[in-house]
Amino acid sequence: MKRICKILVFTLLLFTLYGCSASEKETTGAPVDLAELLIASIDFPEMLLITQERVGRFYPAAVTTNMSHSLIYLSAETIEADEIAIFQASSKEHAATVKAALNAHYLERIALFASYAPHEAERIRQRMVIEQDRWLIIVISDDPQTSERIVNGWFK
Repeated sequence: MKRICKILVFTLLLFTLYGCSASEKETTGAPVDLAELLIASIDFPEMLLITQERVGRFYPAAVTTNMSHSLIYLSAETIEADEIAIFQASSKEHAATVKAALNAHYLERIALFASYAPHEAERIRQRMVIEQDRWLIIVISDDPQTSERIVNGWFK
């Protein structure tokens, strides 16, 4: 009986200290830190920061209404598809909605670029996408492996 009580107390202590469900992974810094690291590490053309107000003009409403934060960098050149998009959904449930809307958005961009810049359409097709808890991070670059390594390192 004593042994069972000790096990129960130990289990209760573990749940108190660590919680009984998996918690979200923490990041090693702010989204802008991640974007700056990506820009410094990958040979992007000139990047343009998209303000929060303009995000709604570029991405579908299902993305903008289901997120709590976003940080977007696009190529300043209209014939290049380079992009860094960092989204934090307002909940884990909304993350799935944001991901589906973004997939549809990128399919439209692929079709658009295919008509005048097929190489860029292929780069969009090969975009790096990482989904972690409520975060959804997309990088379109010539170096998706480096992008993936940097983004994965951003999460603790």
